[in-house]
Amino acid sequence: LFSATQDRLHQDRRAEAYPATARLVTDLRSAGFAAVVSGAGPSVLVLSAGVRDRDQIAADPQWCVLATEVAAYGARAVPLGPMQ
Repeated sequence: LFSATQDRLHQDRRAEAYPATARLVTDLRSAGFAAVVSGAGPSVLVLSAGVRDRDQIAADPQWCVLATEVAAYGARAVPLGPMQ
């Protein structure tokens, strides 16, 4: 995912508007994390192997880390019960 998250169209232009965000993305990518500006910014999306990376990702107290879990399965078909 690292190479797939390299934004070649928008992030350089956004760097002027959000310099702290641009620095964070650069620092995270330099550390090997797949990091991108999320939406129009200043939020950053980081794809990591798990919660164990949280301390390294959140090294700067200026940023708040909101960790989410990703389901280990895709969509599932669930049979419906009898209609009432």
